[in-house]
Amino acid sequence: MASPQRLALKGRAASRQQYWEGAPCPDLVKTVARVAFEVDDLEQALRGQEVIIQPNSPSAGVIVAFIKVSGAPVELLQIDRTIRHDL
Repeated sequence: MASPQRLALKGRAASRQQYWEGAPCPDLVKTVARVAFEVDDLEQALRGQEVIIQPNSPSAGVIVAFIKVSGAPVELLQIDRTIRHDL
């Protein structure tokens, strides 16, 4: 399994969120702090990885997925800058 450091990463960010009771996310994502990386090609970045949240679009121009690396969640984001000039 490739580590996130080997992926074509553009930026790094720490992310901590709170989830409501019964939120439809894996417990690992709810309970373990994660890092988030922006990637140019999410589909390519997911190849060979253990995907724990399938790619989805939480807002226009943003596609996210979560993988598990060394027991921790890692968030990968692909941002379409022609749509999202604010990110």
